[in-house]
Amino acid sequence: MDKQFYMQMESLRDRMIEKALDKQTFLNREVLLLSQSLDLYIVRAQEEQRLSRQAEDDSDEEEQHESGRSHS
Repeated sequence: MDKQFYMQMESLRDRMIEKALDKQTFLNREVLLLSQSLDLYIVRAQEEQRLSRQAEDDSDEEEQHESGRSHS
C-alpha cells in the first residue's frame, strides 16, 4: 500500500469521524456514505496485503524448490 493511498484512507476516516461527531450519530446518511467508502479502501488494502503475502510465499516455495534441485 503506497503512502498516498494510506493518506487518502486516513483522511476519509477523519472526515467520517468528524461528521459522526457533528451529527452525533453514525446513522446519518453522510456518515454512512463515508463509512461505505472507507470500507472499500479497507477491502482494497486487505487484498493488496493478501496478494503481497501470497507472492512472498510463492517466492519462498520457488527458492526451496530450486535449492532442492541443486542438492540432487
